[in-house]
Amino acid sequence: MADTASKLWAIVRREYIERVRTRWFMISTIFAPLLFAAIAFLPLLLINKDAKSVAPRVLIIDATQQGLGKYVARSLAVLRSTSEDATTADVRIVSPDSLAHAREDATSEVARRLANGFVVLDSATLRGDTVGYAGRQADSKSDRLTIANSVRSGLIALRLERGGLSAPAIDSVVSAPIPTIQAVSINDTGRDVTTPAKAIIATIVAFFLYMSIIIYGQNMLSGVIEEKMSRVSEIVISSVKPETLLAGKVIGVTAVGLTQQIVWVGGTVLLISARTMLFGAPAIAKAQAAGAAGGFGSNDMLAALVATPWSWVVLVLVLFLLGLLFYGALYAAVGATVGSEQDARQAAFPVVLLLVLTAVLISPTVQNPTSTLAVTMSMLPFSSPIILPIRMAITNVPTIQVVASLAILVLSCLGAIWLAGRIYRVGLLMYGKRPTLAEVRRWIFTS
Repeated sequence: MADTASKLWAIVRREYIERVRTRWFMISTIFAPLLFAAIAFLPLLLINKDAKSVAPRVLIIDATQQGLGKYVARSLAVLRSTSEDATTADVRIVSPDSLAHAREDATSEVARRLANGFVVLDSATLRGDTVGYAGRQADSKSDRLTIANSVRSGLIALRLERGGLSAPAIDSVVSAPIPTIQAVSINDTGRDVTTPAKAIIATIVAFFLYMSIIIYGQNMLSGVIEEKMSRVSEIVISSVKPETLLAGKVIGVTAVGLTQQIVWVGGTVLLISARTMLFGAPAIAKAQAAGAAGGFGSNDMLAALVATPWSWVVLVLVLFLLGLLFYGALYAAVGATVGSEQDARQAAFPVVLLLVLTAVLISPTVQNPTSTLAVTMSMLPFSSPIILPIRMAITNVPTIQVVASLAILVLSCLGAIWLAGRIYRVGLLMYGKRPTLAEVRRWIFTS
């Protein structure tokens, strides 16, 4: 037993060191956190660039001749009051005949970076039909939504004025603060705290796990084929049992995957946490406001990340390890039965199909994590490493389901390693044509 453990450890160490020392591992390990951090930094860089080069000014051209512009300006100030560098609004009252000339002047100011953009209020705006807006970020959904809400509030205030409401009362209506919605969803088990930000984080983690398992599974497959074709395995199994060799390879590749995951997560967290020091609080506040048009912004994403319990992070790592063990054993078994990369792609199709099926079910699980389909797929060993973390990130999964899923996955890993070991010990020394299913079945059940 001690001799077997010593040989197993030697194989694990060799597989780990050989893969960690490769140039591909070094580049991908360093590049991934930089890529993830760039996704968070890019909006801040763009916002800082615009903030330094464009005056925080919006021009309001009021051709209504009814004073709508002043109410729109007040409402715009309220909507953007959360920013430390609040946008100012300059109201220009013009006649309908001089509206075209006022547009040209405003366009010139925006082109010279003296203003962010301009809003045109005319008779169509009074009817509630259209409002004109042109600016350096006219394609921004958040900017368009802010302008539309400001004009709507201004129209309400103007109609209240026509109805005889006093000026202080109108000001109190226009300056009413916008409340922050604290949404709580309700599922079959009661109250839950599902948010769009949590759903996005769960989806990103799911696809991240999916891609990682594919990459390391293919790495396992290529390694087995390479050793088989170079006849290195024939020398190794002369002193080590094939089952021990298989277990060492699977554990070694899994350890490499875990190392890279830890570096990726840790590096990304450190880089993103330093963004306040690099860009300052005002730029971050602007980025959060810019992302709020879809119903949530980067501040919601950060809040969801901060609120993520460590138990969920640990469970994701455990499921990743078990999933990599499960699929790594299957890929190793496939590699032992073929003699070339071309044959391997065809033979590995059933294994890849299981992963693709799981990826297809990510979106339905995010939309309804308590459905029968989601619960079932979180129990099956080939999909639970990806589906279960989604459900736990979005909703409260009963403890009995989590325990049952882990137990099934652990037993399936043991079964996959046993099955792969039976195939591996015979297929590793088989060359020539691909074995049939009947021959593989004989390998499994032959003592």
